[in-house]
Amino acid sequence: MTIEQVQPDRSVLPQRVVCSLVGAVFLAAAVLKSLHPEGFLSALTASFSLNSTEAVALGAALVTLEASVGLALLLSISRHFASIFAMTMLVAFSVYLVAFHSPDAPSCGCLGFDTSAAAGSSQTLGVVRNSAMFVGLALTHHRSVERPNPNQGESS
Repeated sequence: MTIEQVQPDRSVLPQRVVCSLVGAVFLAAAVLKSLHPEGFLSALTASFSLNSTEAVALGAALVTLEASVGLALLLSISRHFASIFAMTMLVAFSVYLVAFHSPDAPSCGCLGFDTSAAAGSSQTLGVVRNSAMFVGLALTHHRSVERPNPNQGESS
């Protein structure tokens, strides 16, 4: 056994940290939306002209998706695809925040909090937060592609 076989691969550490942090944010957002759905559901209802049943169905789908991606990132399950999916969701969430940004817009309830008193700053903060997570994932996701083992194929 050589030293190279014993030492951990430090090149994936930044990617693991970023994926874990983003995964934790996604999972926390899903849990908080489930515990306090009022702000999130009222934002969906107002933004998309949905009735309460449609808002609950769409909200449940989004929360399930968010929790699934968060868990995949945290548990390193298909991390490469989970990172790409998370980046896609972050872009979609940011587009939503920008498209519905106005001084009188309701809080998005993005993290399960109703911050209607400061909805404009909440939306700006949401775009900044999403952008930071996107950049972190984009800078590190290329490392999640499994590289072939150079010793594979050698006969012992």
